[in-house]
Amino acid sequence: MLWNWLFRNFFVKEFKSSKCDFIDISNQALLNCKRNISALSVENRSNIFESDLFENYPISKIKNIKFIVCNPPYIPTEKYFLLDNETLHDPKISLDGGLNGLDFYIKIIEFLKNQQFTGDVYFEIDPLIVKELDKFLLEKAIKIVYKKQDYLNLDRLLKITFP
Repeated sequence: MLWNWLFRNFFVKEFKSSKCDFIDISNQALLNCKRNISALSVENRSNIFESDLFENYPISKIKNIKFIVCNPPYIPTEKYFLLDNETLHDPKISLDGGLNGLDFYIKIIEFLKNQQFTGDVYFEIDPLIVKELDKFLLEKAIKIVYKKQDYLNLDRLLKITFP
């Protein structure tokens, strides 16, 4: 989650004409986000929404979004308790991605496809679930146009585009 907040806050600071909406279900995460927004003096170009995915987000804004940066929970439920103690300090809701780790990716992609979203989505991802996500995207006719690997040469970031 930290990477996601830093990336988006940095983007708003560096690209002077940009606007950014921050969405999270966690009030604590949003409080941290507000502090970052204030520290970077980008309040006039930032909006915060406490929401479970897009539940409390103005749907009319979706069509005007150029891209989304997202770090959904992606740890398969059965692997959650195998995580190291440092990772387990994060709330379970921010880590547990359901049975195969794809629950939130599927919800987000299906929602955006139903809204006829035409932008790009950048997802942080666990390398262990990339093949399953690839298969799901292929079934939905959505292309992965870019993969970024981490320092271990494992897929960590995906950019997808909607048809």
